Amino acid sequence: MPSLAANALHYLRYRVGLDPARTQTTEAERALLGELAPGRKVIVELGVFEGVSSRVLRVAMDRDAELYCIDPFPTGRLGFSPQQNISEKEIAKSQNGSVHLRRCFSYQALKNWNSSIDLLYMDADHSFEGVSRDFREWTQFVASGGLILIHTSHSSPNKPVPESCGPLRLVNEVIAIDPGFKIRDCVDSMTVVEKL
Repeated sequence: MPSLAANALHYLRYRVGLDPARTQTTEAERALLGELAPGRKVIVELGVFEGVSSRVLRVAMDRDAELYCIDPFPTGRLGFSPQQNISEKEIAKSQNGSVHLRRCFSYQALKNWNSSIDLLYMDADHSFEGVSRDFREWTQFVASGGLILIHTSHSSPNKPVPESCGPLRLVNEVIAIDPGFKIRDCVDSMTVVEKL
């Protein structure tokens, strides 16, 4: 975890154009997001970090699509959230569709949720309990034929994932044996799941 000084320096460097927004996704994973977003009218992203994947989704999605970006954006000792500020700037680089930024935990965003979801991108709580809860609670809103993308759920040559990792366990221990879902593909550490 970067220190407070490192985070503050990164934020300042980002603001003056010396640092790009940080991401934990690979180029291939971002290409997958861009490939799967078109044609999806409601897209939900759990876990935004600095908004790189949000920007990719917004650039690729249809003009009448909606993107919900959900993250608690903790303030920490700086008194504000640099990640939220960076995310807002990254997401604003495209004016495509409409974006709803929700500053809360994924389980809190479910209160009063009633929209059908076409694409759910899960990259929030990586504990087995947390990711299992997100999967169970959010996929009830995913439309039949809709896609669920689960980050950090598969090891790749450049990104080994420990067997104890919650998303990996979710895919192997829950989704793989659930007849309501089909694993369609894996790209680097991201698993593509279809709701049947």
